[in-house]
Amino acid sequence: MDTTLRGSARNEAGGLLTDLMNRVPGTQRVLLATGDGLKIAWTDQDASEADKLAALMTGLHSLARGAFETTPGGVRQVAVEHDAGGLFVMSAEGDAANPRLVGTLLGVVTTREASPGQVGFEMARVIKGLGTQLAVQARDSQPAEQGQ
Repeated sequence: MDTTLRGSARNEAGGLLTDLMNRVPGTQRVLLATGDGLKIAWTDQDASEADKLAALMTGLHSLARGAFETTPGGVRQVAVEHDAGGLFVMSAEGDAANPRLVGTLLGVVTTREASPGQVGFEMARVIKGLGTQLAVQARDSQPAEQGQ
């Protein structure tokens, strides 16, 4: 099943990601991905690099969830600090009433000059701006029957 945004939703997502990048000094890359690791929209990187970042974001978010597996609630944000900058991953949870929807992750890679507080604030604005468009239909794990 295709998990990408279509038409105006893709344009809106791309515009919000670009706006975030322009508003936060030190932002290098911004990526929106499904909770199961597929890129949706991205800035300033080729598709191959976006695939790698989407997989990395999903892995980090999954590891953080594992630390709280017996605790109710969800992981909202994961931050990694590096000598060269940071990686921030924020969750935009899917619709709890529909377990077939998977949450969406927003990732931002920055230089050291970026303010973590400003990055988090702007990420929350992007997630709020996209609203219900962030929930994407989960892929089927069952192979399709032949002849359909």
